[in-house]
Amino acid sequence: MNITIKKIQDTIKNTQFEGKVYVAGGFVRDHFMNRESKDIDLVVVGLGLNGGIELAYHLHRMHNTPTPIVFKRFGTAQIVVFGEEIEIVAARKESYNFQDRMPIVEEGTLEDDVARRDFRINAVLYDISKGVFVDLVGGLKDIKNRKIQTTGDPDVIFAEDPLRIMRAIRFSAQLGFDIEPDTWKAIIKYVPWLKNISNERIRDEFNKILVAEHFIRGIDDLYRSGILAYMIKQFARVPEIKNQGRWHVKSLFDHTLEVMMNVPATVEHRLAALLHDIGKVNTMTVEEDGIHFYQHQFHSQRIAKNFMVRYKYTNEQIEWVTNSISMHMNFMSFEK
Repeated sequence: MNITIKKIQDTIKNTQFEGKVYVAGGFVRDHFMNRESKDIDLVVVGLGLNGGIELAYHLHRMHNTPTPIVFKRFGTAQIVVFGEEIEIVAARKESYNFQDRMPIVEEGTLEDDVARRDFRINAVLYDISKGVFVDLVGGLKDIKNRKIQTTGDPDVIFAEDPLRIMRAIRFSAQLGFDIEPDTWKAIIKYVPWLKNISNERIRDEFNKILVAEHFIRGIDDLYRSGILAYMIKQFARVPEIKNQGRWHVKSLFDHTLEVMMNVPATVEHRLAALLHDIGKVNTMTVEEDGIHFYQHQFHSQRIAKNFMVRYKYTNEQIEWVTNSISMHMNFMSFEK
């Protein structure tokens, strides 16, 4: 573990926090994958729902840090210490009423806290005081096997927070892991439940997928699961266009992936590439001299703008992407 964890270990020695603080989440996962990670999440066990907040203030006093940011309802605090941003939470268990999506939070055991987490790869813990790893649900095995599956019943995990179906695909795209079959089936099942999640939260996960190392895997998963069609309804018709005429040898979707692979790794470039030909679903004609998609770039531009406005991209992003789409035919040269 890194030097910050070692300093926290020294800070809590011989205090009420000794033996009760664990590193959790992506930081531990990335440690076993030899990936650099700065997202340190700590879990405090056995000190009530304010245990995480109390630890934050203890670190604040001992190291003269900026005042922690506290979310008292959830027993959570954020603090910058030793130059790193750390989130600290008390071990808890959560229950949902499936209406307002806000969990009912109670103090929990370490087992309760692991059970509320989304995927097994994110549920391995590190006991700071003892210097040992704690794996209650088989997360280390999943990391080794490069597999993503839920910590418990996927129906429960995804019903509690449907955004987790986006997170599963995002982790697959970032890490290059396969999604376990039962988890994948549940992802498809819970796509309609995204209506309970704000467009902004969906957009944020989508953007991370667009720029992920294995983004083609992520876009393909979004497409096959029906999430892309949920976000942009025209994608439901993309499978209809297998033959694009003499200018293309690939289907519309495969051509789209190819274009995405050949643009810079930014949200704007990859979003423009993803949507540059989506208007073809509205413009396909079959004539004596072949298949045509007259003015499809302007249909694509309109579809892209409607999507980006609905998902609250910035005006600058909308202008850049839609202008790129509307002009993409200007740079093509046709052979006679």
